[in-house]
Amino acid sequence: MFETLKVIFLVQINNPKIKRFIKFGTVGFIGYIINAVSLEIFSGTEITRALASVFSSLRGTFLAFAAESSAWAAAFAAELAIINNFTLNNIWTFREEKITGVGKRLYKFLQFNVTTAGAIVIQFVVIGVMVVTLGDTTLVRQAGILVAMPMVLTYNYLMYNLVIWKTWELPWSKKGKTSK
Repeated sequence: MFETLKVIFLVQINNPKIKRFIKFGTVGFIGYIINAVSLEIFSGTEITRALASVFSSLRGTFLAFAAESSAWAAAFAAELAIINNFTLNNIWTFREEKITGVGKRLYKFLQFNVTTAGAIVIQFVVIGVMVVTLGDTTLVRQAGILVAMPMVLTYNYLMYNLVIWKTWELPWSKKGKTSK
């Protein structure tokens, strides 16, 4: 049984889709490190406190997380991770579909930022809600990243494959193609 599982693993590890997902995970882990460290660097800075104070009237409402400095720090940290992930995914994970040319790369980077805005929102809300309910500590902020991670990973992987590098095609998006 062990030998059978070993053969299955060895065969699947060479599957291009599995390799791509492993690369995606590796880039994501690097992005996670950047995100986690940046979250702590931005937490309590003057700019995140200023942004939170703009929304201070929301304290005590279901949107209270918008008045939290750490929620804004999470958004900035997520953006740094997004810049990293776009660069590494373009160079390595999706190398076969690599985006080249300054204009096209800039356009795709802007598109990438728009499509991954959902990830920023997810992290902003999760960390903001956790800070409101559990207190603004390093442990709570870092746990917030971990809680948000499965949602962010799922969302990003879908967006990367469907919109940015277009390695997947949805059945209803097959324009003019007929099935045999």
